[in-house]
Amino acid sequence: MSRDVRFWRYLVPCEPEDKFSGWAVVFMDSTGTFSTVGDYGNWGHKWPLQGFSPKDEPEDFRAFIVRCDGDYVLRKLSHEKIYDADATVREIKRHIVECRRHGSWSKDRARTEWDLLSRCENLWSDHDFGNWYEATTIDDAHEFRCTRPPIGVVAFIERTLPRLKEMLRAELAAEGKAA
Repeated sequence: MSRDVRFWRYLVPCEPEDKFSGWAVVFMDSTGTFSTVGDYGNWGHKWPLQGFSPKDEPEDFRAFIVRCDGDYVLRKLSHEKIYDADATVREIKRHIVECRRHGSWSKDRARTEWDLLSRCENLWSDHDFGNWYEATTIDDAHEFRCTRPPIGVVAFIERTLPRLKEMLRAELAAEGKAA
């Protein structure tokens, strides 16, 4: 089945009253390609036709994007994970307190682990985490290493994508298509 590929280009400007809203230029096509360049970085993903159309007849890709949850789009646009020092330290401290509270650790063991965490500069980098990991006696300590997606893709999802979706809804409605 041969069909013409449609291309769309959207300029999503900053909102005048919100200097942090972020601008973006978004390129999409009817084969499932999505690419954005803007204030919050450059991100893209290619969905297979079967990936966004549950029917035999392909759905309009723009309607698919409108329906997508922000977390889903985030996972597609960026597979990169950045070490999150604050979350890592929170998880380790929570574990130490929990072990002490439930009586599985003595006061001395909890103090030793707490002091070790402080000596490792609160794990501000992957290197610090590695030093702490080598010195700790906590079982499965590697599980405390937390990551997060890059802040740019998160900002795009939270601040720019909702405005793009509004543009897509309006365009689809003007064409007489449901979003």
